[in-house]
Amino acid sequence: MQFGLSEKQASIVLKFTKRGIHSNEELQKIKFIPKQTFENIKDFTQYPTLDLEATKKPAVQGASSPALVNANEASEEELMKIKGLGPFYARQILKYQQQLGGFVRKEQILEVWKMTPEIYAQVQAQLSCETSTIRKLSINQATAEELQAHPYLNWNQANSIVKMRIQKGGFKSIEEIRESVIIDKETFEKVRPYLSL
Repeated sequence: MQFGLSEKQASIVLKFTKRGIHSNEELQKIKFIPKQTFENIKDFTQYPTLDLEATKKPAVQGASSPALVNANEASEEELMKIKGLGPFYARQILKYQQQLGGFVRKEQILEVWKMTPEIYAQVQAQLSCETSTIRKLSINQATAEELQAHPYLNWNQANSIVKMRIQKGGFKSIEEIRESVIIDKETFEKVRPYLSL
């Protein structure tokens, strides 16, 4: 509270820390902390890195710690075994994973419909994202409809990619789609892992 949080905000942050926060990045995701307050706090935070290492090692050696669930290959039943996820969220994660073509980063779970930062904070340590199975879209072959079906592209962007491809006689690099005025840098960085030539 001395950093400027209200009593209610401070109690919410404490609830998160009981579940486990391991970095400033995770702390920043708590939506109740104003940006300026986070800037004031971040230089004074400490995280239990030794405890984290201790919890990671048994999982690698196949000891009693539960193995991480790969969000890209897990079944609904496997996702439901994660503490904090019920059947609704298990189905939503699978649905979004199919729409994306796979998760590239765990943080994308936050984009799942109705997912809350609180539930994500509870389950993220139990998840992994193996990216070897990511399904890619060929920008030299996909139709505008196929491109638009991806959550990170709208119809205008998808149509723009197809029109540019026709004008160029095909793309020689994925970066060429950045020439479209309606594909900004943020969109390009998000969708790039899902594109191929």
